[in-house]
Amino acid sequence: MDLKKIFAGTSVAIFLTIAFTSGAQHFSTFAQTARPAETKGIAVAPQYDTTHVYVSPQDFDRLVASLIATFGGTTTKQGVFTVTPTPSSTMSQLVLTPAGSVSVFGFKTPIPYPFGGERTGYLVTDMDEAVRAAKATGADVSVAPFDDPIGRDAIIQWPGGVNTQLYWHTTAPSYATLQTIPENRVYVSQDRVDAFVSSFVAFFPRASRLR
Repeated sequence: MDLKKIFAGTSVAIFLTIAFTSGAQHFSTFAQTARPAETKGIAVAPQYDTTHVYVSPQDFDRLVASLIATFGGTTTKQGVFTVTPTPSSTMSQLVLTPAGSVSVFGFKTPIPYPFGGERTGYLVTDMDEAVRAAKATGADVSVAPFDDPIGRDAIIQWPGGVNTQLYWHTTAPSYATLQTIPENRVYVSQDRVDAFVSSFVAFFPRASRLR
């Protein structure tokens, strides 16, 4: 299968159990009561943390079927959308499994840079506050917030070159609670590992680490 996304790095592996969670159970409640990330957080729940996978259009359906056959779960309706701030066209479908969610993209046009380099997408309750908080922890904004067909998106880069997409939906999504919390494994250089961990944990105060 021709997966186009390789998350590269060297020397040091950081094993992160992402607890991108909050005490509130509904996005609508969050949207009304969101406060700065340092005090309450702008996260929703781990079922909204999606692993991004880019695949050739001819392999798209086979990959989705394989994920469901392996992990169980359901999918959203497949469609073709523009999910970047510049003109592009991609097949897109969300795979919702009990072990985690996967956003699958099959671009029919060239993939605009830096899309395809992000490993995950995190749902937030307030896009502007999320970007502000990420910058305050030392992250760069690779793609400024932009409108997509169902909300807003941005791409940030943590120290060490780890890319993450932030997303917000106009209509709050509602996905089943995960049976397990997935591990997210990234690789950064030895020289940048401390800066990455410091920035990441400051933004996600419930994240834990093993080194």
